[in-house]
Order: sequence, then C-alpha cells, then structure tokens
Amino acid sequence: MEVNTYIVVVSWEQSTTTAKQIVGSFGEHILLFDNTFLVQTIFRSSEIRDALKQALADDAQIYVCKLDRGSAWSNIDVSNVSIKAFYRNEQ
Repeated sequence: MEVNTYIVVVSWEQSTTTAKQIVGSFGEHILLFDNTFLVQTIFRSSEIRDALKQALADDAQIYVCKLDRGSAWSNIDVSNVSIKAFYRNEQ
C-alpha cells in the first residue's frame, strides 16, 4: 500500500487532544499548530475525515488534503527538520 502525507485541519473550537488521538491512530503525525497536523498513512483522506467526524462535535469543521512536494511554511510549532523528514520518508 502507498503511504501518503496529508494535512489535517480541525476547527479551533474542537479539542486538540481528541483530534491528536484520532489523527495519531492513522500513523506517524506531527502537530503543526493549533488543530493542524501532518500525518503519514496508508488510509484515504475520507477515512481520516470520517473518524474525526465521529469523535468530534457535530459542528466540527474538518479539512483533510493529500500533500505533495512544493509546500511552504512559516512560524509553525514544529521544526523545519521535522517537516522535511516527513517528505523524505514518504514512500
């Protein structure tokens, strides 16, 4: 199975702890900031979204998108080295 990297964004009103537990259950992950994660997984974006949807409040806003090379970032809570390692480790 192919391992993909996704960005997962959950509305800020939701529990970061709960979101982190759900995202973490799908594979290696890092918290970029607030409720925004990178996750490497063999699962599809819809599977991640559905799991979050089940665990969070009914009005939770959820965005899951497959990432590819060419990303850029600034002032996030994780080191550049950690993010770059996600891309290097991608299969």
